[in-house]
Amino acid sequence: MSHSGSVLRRNGFTFKQFFVAHDRCAMKVGTDGILLGAWAPVADVKRILDIGTGSGLLALMLAQRDG
Repeated sequence: MSHSGSVLRRNGFTFKQFFVAHDRCAMKVGTDGILLGAWAPVADVKRILDIGTGSGLLALMLAQRDG
């Protein structure tokens, strides 16, 4: 699966400048997290709070999309 520089592989997920390895963890990166990170609006956002969403994927994606 590839969308705007993102790639979901068996052993992890790559988006722009980071890679999340999930081959040995319980919370694997899934399509729902990728879609939410791609669709969440980031225009004029000053802070993003990511609590209990798994691997930290959303925080990483939104931080890179914002700037």
